[in-house]
Amino acid sequence: MLLNILNKPVLSLRLIVLCLFISGYAFSQTESAGILIDPLKKPEVWEKLKINPYNDALWTAYFNEDLFTLTKEQYIEYNTWKAQLVEQLSKENEKKELELLKRREEYLANRYSYKKLTESDFEELSQNVSKNFPIIEQYFKEQFEALGESYQSYAEAHPEKEYNHTKWVEENEEKLMNLKMN
Repeated sequence: MLLNILNKPVLSLRLIVLCLFISGYAFSQTESAGILIDPLKKPEVWEKLKINPYNDALWTAYFNEDLFTLTKEQYIEYNTWKAQLVEQLSKENEKKELELLKRREEYLANRYSYKKLTESDFEELSQNVSKNFPIIEQYFKEQFEALGESYQSYAEAHPEKEYNHTKWVEENEEKLMNLKMN
């Protein structure tokens, strides 16, 4: 009975098309993911090549012969695989770099998030002016505005950025104290 069904040309053609479609879909998934699977089935060397595709000694071990003795087809495969591994490594490095930048931005956003700073915060921040200068400026801006005064930032007052930060902090701290006393 099964043979009779398979002998029908239309059904056989459908089965062939279905098999081709499935195998083509699986192949395209591997290619679209950008992951090159170990073509010569040497996983130990391949894993090392994925980390360092420029290493000719690894390629020699992978092909099990000197790169200068490769056939034309092997040489084409070598260049193609190497280029794909380099591209894959570059994408992975770029992704790691973007993740690192994102984490750094989140850290800075959390660290410098807009919050009301207290005098004790200011005293602690003043211990390391160069490191905490942006937060100290935020504190001055908040304090001056709370007293109804405008605050001129360091960047506005010294666009050449040659004036000493510590001296700037001390001067503005004195101005703030005078405003609070009046």
